[in-house]
Amino acid sequence: QLAMNLNPRDGHVMHYCEGWDQDITMGTEENAFKKDFIDKDIRNMPVSHVSILRHQNGVPDAFKAWKFKESNRSLLQWFQLSDRTIATEGGHTHLEILNAQQQD
Repeated sequence: QLAMNLNPRDGHVMHYCEGWDQDITMGTEENAFKKDFIDKDIRNMPVSHVSILRHQNGVPDAFKAWKFKESNRSLLQWFQLSDRTIATEGGHTHLEILNAQQQD
C-alpha cells in the first residue's frame, strides 16, 4: 500500500515542514506516482517494514525494504519523532530491480 510519494519535479516543493509529520491527505490516487502524495489512512496504520520505491515517469523500476525495530507504530508516528532515531535494524531485507531497461 502506498503511504506517500515525493516527486521533486512536479512543481510542488515538499519540504520537511509540510506533510511529513502532519496527519493529512495530499494529492490523489490517480496521480500518486506523478505528484506529491500522502494517504492519511495508510500512514496511520501500524507498520513493520518500510519500502522505498524508485520510479521513472510513474513506472516503478526498483525498490528496497527495511524492517522497523518496532512494529507497533504507524509511519506517521515514525515521522513525528523529533530526534534522529535509527528506526530500522539489520540492513535492508529486500532489494529488487524491476525493470533494468528503465535505469539511467
